[in-house]
Amino acid sequence: ARAIEDKWYRVRALVALAPRLTGKSRMRVLAQGLVAAKTIDDEESRARVLAMLAPQLSGELLADGLTVTNAIGDEWSRVRALEALAPQLTSGLLAEGLVAAQSIEDDLARIRALAAMAPQCAPEVQQVTYCHIRDALNTHLWNHFQKGPRGEVLSFSKEHRMIVPPVMDSRAVWEVARAVMDVGQWWP
Repeated sequence: ARAIEDKWYRVRALVALAPRLTGKSRMRVLAQGLVAAKTIDDEESRARVLAMLAPQLSGELLADGLTVTNAIGDEWSRVRALEALAPQLTSGLLAEGLVAAQSIEDDLARIRALAAMAPQCAPEVQQVTYCHIRDALNTHLWNHFQKGPRGEVLSFSKEHRMIVPPVMDSRAVWEVARAVMDVGQWWP
């Protein structure tokens, strides 16, 4: 695999090779994959190879993968990599991943990153994470649909499955439904 000059194809070969190895050989191959990923200039491609590597990373390599992910400037590419890393993140790395997700400016990208990490969180952190998701959703809806037709808001909410548990508990879903009915009286 080292003889492959194209970084993208080299990482793909290393990802395919790693499951067939054990111990230090496997770790070396995954580390080489991360090194190759770091050197990929195109951030979308870097995120894709990190997503391919993610399921096989653990320990120090997982921490390195999160560091490489956090260096991705394009928020949607960073989210792609964070979503792939999320199932492996525990304790300190999960906290670091949550901080990275919270720092994403685009509301929808932040929602996706937080939603990917929420299942790994302890219950009390999970509830706070869901509150952050709700806040980002509210901001997005307000900023993007405050002057648009009501149907666009409802369509967006349905497409992104935002007004459903666990993002909103049943009481919150009822409040949203009641508010939509109230607004429907005066907003065409």
